[in-house]
Amino acid sequence: VVHQEDQQPLGLNEHHKQELVDFMRFCRYQRMQKLRTVVACFNNAKDTRFLEPTYTSDEIAEIFSEVEKEVRDEVEGELLHMTHTSVLLLRGLFLQAQEWHLKLQADTAQLENMDLLEKIKKFEEAESAFGKETDALKQAATNKPSKLNPLHDAGASKLMSMEIEKLASQNNDLRERIKLLEEQVSSALRTKSELNKLLNDANAEILTLKNIAPVKPDDGEVRVSDELNEVKEELEHLKFSLAKGSEDDEAAKKQLESDLTSTKHRLLEIQEQLDIKEKELDKKLNQTAAFANLKKILVSKNDVIRKLRSKIQEHGIQLEEECREED
Repeated sequence: VVHQEDQQPLGLNEHHKQELVDFMRFCRYQRMQKLRTVVACFNNAKDTRFLEPTYTSDEIAEIFSEVEKEVRDEVEGELLHMTHTSVLLLRGLFLQAQEWHLKLQADTAQLENMDLLEKIKKFEEAESAFGKETDALKQAATNKPSKLNPLHDAGASKLMSMEIEKLASQNNDLRERIKLLEEQVSSALRTKSELNKLLNDANAEILTLKNIAPVKPDDGEVRVSDELNEVKEELEHLKFSLAKGSEDDEAAKKQLESDLTSTKHRLLEIQEQLDIKEKELDKKLNQTAAFANLKKILVSKNDVIRKLRSKIQEHGIQLEEECREED
């Protein structure tokens, strides 16, 4: 539980946390190597220079000056090495970002953030303790040799596969939306047809009432005429609303079809890039020393098999000739 709580403030996923752990292990190994070198400088001075029982102050000052120079050179070399490895690590991150047209920025002000530095310190301590326990358990559980991981391109190919899965999911969502809109459009068309039928029936009824109306209408007839006009206005308004809704549905359908087409083109483009990466990976595999050695061994095995076959054939022919002579 403590181990998980210490990781939480960093805000990274499990993959990136593991990358940080590997980098800190590398730095810790380099640091221990340099500390051994510094200790060796003092031990060398103690074993080679402090041989006499007494020394003058000038001789002691000279010895300390030499030791100081050696230690200073070692520390300066280590600091330069740390700087260069950090730049090399940033270069790798920037190259990965450039493959996807991203622009990263390094906030050097965060390097002096004491809160974050303290969190990283606790994170390293927790990971160090947890790593020792895990290594001990693994070593006690099994001593079997581990298998080599297969060769693969963990960079662009993996990202392209993730992008293809994302586009395929979006493609399926667009298909579902288009299907839903088609059902809505079909329902709207059916409703429009029914309303048009009602409108035609109402218009026919209005014409019939007009034909049978007397020349001098009374108050009742005026009211009927007003009601008919209101019905006509409502039908016209309903017809206008229906036409507008149909136009909106058609526009949404065209937009979704356009999005689906662009998604298909993008999916084909990424699949083509993935094929190119796979060909490059096969080419790299053919150029490796292990593949060349395997190919050389296979050729030599084929030569041995051919020689054995030829010897067997010759031996078989000799046996046939001996059988004929005996007959």
